[in-house]
Amino acid sequence: MGLRLPAGWEFVSEAQAASLTNELKREVGEKHVLWQSMYHAIARSTQSDDVLFALDDSQSPFVLVHLTWQVGSRSEWPKAIFVKNGEHLHSIWQTALRGENE
Repeated sequence: MGLRLPAGWEFVSEAQAASLTNELKREVGEKHVLWQSMYHAIARSTQSDDVLFALDDSQSPFVLVHLTWQVGSRSEWPKAIFVKNGEHLHSIWQTALRGENE
């Protein structure tokens, strides 16, 4: 895939990908920005409920999602950040890592 993950992140197995993708489908309600999107999990944080999904039907190749582990009913949750490319993704991760260390 060529994507480098920062410390605290790992690529997911096929079984983990299926489970995390199903969880996101459960959480996304009709008013959520990801409603009816096609996606699959590719990596997860080992320190939080953040998961990186590849988007199959979008101009953004990835979406970074903070899973809530609750059935979707609000348009703003789960939080989703659309990612333009690998460089944008690393910028998001660096910003998050700086926030964790402050």
